[in-house]
Amino acid sequence: MLTAMLFSCSDSGNEPVGLKAIEVKATVDEVNMWGNLLLDIPKDSLYKVGYDNGDIVTISGGSLTKPLDIAFTDNMMSVGAWGMCLTYFPDEATLTLGLANASFSDRVGGKEGDILTISLKEKGGFRDVNERMKLWETDNRSDYDSDEMFANFYPVECHGMKSGVVYRSSDPLLESDNPARYEYADRFARNAGINTIISIAKTEEDWQSAVAAGSGFGEYCNELYSKGALLFHKFNVDIFVDEQAAKVGRMLRAMIENNPPYLICCSLGRDRTGLIAIILQVLAGTTYEEIESGYMRSYYNWHRLQPSSESYNDFLTRILHRTLYIMSREGDVDIAEMCSMTSFPIADIMERLPSAVESYLKNKAGLTIEEIEKLRGILSVGKDTPKESLPVVILDTDIASSADDLVTMSSLYHMADKGKVNFAAIMVNRNGDTNAKMADIMNTYYKHPEVKIGVTHIGPENPKVWIDYWKICEPGTYADEPVFPRSLSDAEISSLPDAAKLYRKILGRSEDHSVVILSIGFANNLARLLESQADEYSPLDGVELVRRKVKGIYLQAGHYGVAMEPDFNFKSDPENAIKLMDKCPAPMYFSPQEAGDNFDYTPSVMLADLEAAGMADGPLYHCYKHHDCETDQRMWDMMPLLSWLHPEYFDTFGPYDITLEDDMILNLKLPEATSNHNRYVQFPNLIEQEAIMGLIRRYCSLYDK
Repeated sequence: MLTAMLFSCSDSGNEPVGLKAIEVKATVDEVNMWGNLLLDIPKDSLYKVGYDNGDIVTISGGSLTKPLDIAFTDNMMSVGAWGMCLTYFPDEATLTLGLANASFSDRVGGKEGDILTISLKEKGGFRDVNERMKLWETDNRSDYDSDEMFANFYPVECHGMKSGVVYRSSDPLLESDNPARYEYADRFARNAGINTIISIAKTEEDWQSAVAAGSGFGEYCNELYSKGALLFHKFNVDIFVDEQAAKVGRMLRAMIENNPPYLICCSLGRDRTGLIAIILQVLAGTTYEEIESGYMRSYYNWHRLQPSSESYNDFLTRILHRTLYIMSREGDVDIAEMCSMTSFPIADIMERLPSAVESYLKNKAGLTIEEIEKLRGILSVGKDTPKESLPVVILDTDIASSADDLVTMSSLYHMADKGKVNFAAIMVNRNGDTNAKMADIMNTYYKHPEVKIGVTHIGPENPKVWIDYWKICEPGTYADEPVFPRSLSDAEISSLPDAAKLYRKILGRSEDHSVVILSIGFANNLARLLESQADEYSPLDGVELVRRKVKGIYLQAGHYGVAMEPDFNFKSDPENAIKLMDKCPAPMYFSPQEAGDNFDYTPSVMLADLEAAGMADGPLYHCYKHHDCETDQRMWDMMPLLSWLHPEYFDTFGPYDITLEDDMILNLKLPEATSNHNRYVQFPNLIEQEAIMGLIRRYCSLYDK
């Protein structure tokens, strides 16, 4: 029921002050399936009596326990998570009292038949926020910087969580629900080796009905569905309501009962998926900064919302901070009071979160203490993680030439400390005991003398030494250079096992398809492994042993002819490079020379990082301090490690048949049906250059910072 429109005038000159919005009565016609209150007045009626988008109105009466000051807006997103608004939707004819992410009726009040009063609280009081909270997005891939950004595909990460356990993305399942993006998300799920996909936005009936109706579907999703590894656990965003909390419990129980890596996805991979990501981060051990980085990345991926933008803090406060606040109180908050808050006590929230999340999982989601600990064990980097359950990593390196070999080794030691890998061995592919001594110095300094060292005595003859840090093994060259201790005597160094033999020993006792080889040097050790015959370690010859045991070989080798420097690794030993290419049956992932050209870990930054990490007494620090690393040194050798750990930052091309042309240029051909076509080329996505460089610094020296 609308009364007459009122105008007011000034006391002098009869100059109109403007239209004054009048009080309006409205009846709640219906409480819809989302708990919103559908009113009986047309959606354009308020405009006719003086109200505008961005006004703050007061709603009172009916069964509401108190008057509510809320925004009148045509954009429900503008009020943020659990935000109240008077709004309308394109497919509805009347106005709606809504609560973003939750049920207005359950959380705030109101029921069918209520007669409510709408009055103006503050003209334009929400207008600026309403404008800032409008988001950009399109369905055109060309408008986004990368395929990963377009698919909103990335890992859930924090310092307490193992790498590559949980990923998140927009819907990879169905064309009908995510027509522009589903194939991208599905492809990344395959590339990341996802074993279990959990949809938290669909039921199995949704999937079956859409497929039966002819919707396109993710091919990898369908493969997992046929194996029982595409799971459906749909719930709403207000996970603190008993019914929804129970659904979250069943979803987390499905994680425990199925194999990682997991992909968790909802429609956008933003809101519901973001809530689960926070729960998993808190359970594993996290910081506020890690939560903000992971949660807000979806807003960057979808909407290009950057921390430097004017509206970033609006979204941060109204969405993430409210979400953390309500989680830290296990959902028990006064919504109206929370919505009136302009800032939140982050320190208090972070102090409460661990116990609040565990209490929620136990008392609302219905997990037992044993199930919570199992889930934590799947996620967490714990010193008690069984070493045999970790990925076995072997580094094949031309150590004592370029500093990026040492950076890669430092990263692997830190990963081993964090329980992320079983760093099994260093295979030295340069001749000479000095190079093995350098590996032993690194093992000793990083407190990993258990890492085996394999050597070669028939490597390339006199390959170039780019940075002569091998002199670290001969103290006295520099006055202030320390004598670095070793774990092995000279006699023990001289009797180290042949690398091909050590390969066979490690592979022979490993589970099938469990070993990752990072090849950042010459091909001689791998070629000789492939030529090896049955022995005391395995009845299989080298080719079959590699086929059976190796999950993948990640190589820094080859180039396309446009690199900063031509290929060095393959070109230094072309005969063995050709043998490797001819014989290798395992999947091969090439990071050509060009892949690392854009990643320069300069000496000044390196030294500062090592000092900050308390590693100024180590061999890597003295390499950069005393030896000329201003030689266009790039992080080429880190690319294989990062492309394995973080495929979401790399564009993967293939499978191809890859052969070598003159000067070790990689020649890519589409595979024939009978060919060995499990070879790929990986390039870092340069849109993510800053993030990738941050990973290099983190893994190398700042792991705990």
